[in-house]
Amino acid sequence: FDGTVIEMETDKDHIHMLIELPPRYSISEVVNVLKGVSARITRRDYLPEIQKQLSEDAFWSPSYYAATVGGVTLETLKQYVQDQKNPKHRKR
Repeated sequence: FDGTVIEMETDKDHIHMLIELPPRYSISEVVNVLKGVSARITRRDYLPEIQKQLSEDAFWSPSYYAATVGGVTLETLKQYVQDQKNPKHRKR
């Protein structure tokens, strides 16, 4: 996709990613590819370990949340994603 993953943090049930993409790609297209490839690799490499944690055949839920941003620095966005690993910094 000619894109760049700038920052990423995982939680037990979701992932925060800061991705830079050319405007020619739709967000849904990129999310579907990321989910598909990551599910295939994870199942291939870790199936016995994860099988008992999967409640259904689907590895990922079909939903996702995406937002575009403006008026904030790249450093602020990076810090937000990095802070997701520290529960003290999370704002819900």
